[in-house]
Amino acid sequence: MLTLAEIKNTKDDEELDDLVMIEAESRVSDPSDASVYLKSIQNLPTGLRAFWATWIVQCEVENGGIGQYFWNTKDEAFYEEARSGFQLIGAQEALQLFEEALQI
Repeated sequence: MLTLAEIKNTKDDEELDDLVMIEAESRVSDPSDASVYLKSIQNLPTGLRAFWATWIVQCEVENGGIGQYFWNTKDEAFYEEARSGFQLIGAQEALQLFEEALQI
């Protein structure tokens, strides 16, 4: 489990992102079973869940575009997790773009 001391000792944002990602990955199940994967995401603490859900959107978009995100995450529950994550972290522009993509 990630400790406050580990967080305080990070050198920069990139190192902090890496630590948080390692923590999230240790708690999330294999995505090959979508329902188990979604449940494991929903069981994360709120902040970690927001980080994970928005990070997945970012990774998919950077790798293949928003279409790739929707192709790989067909369950609308994932979309709600991303929407909630963007709201929680205050990423209004990303939330607006995400909402527009959902309407297509």
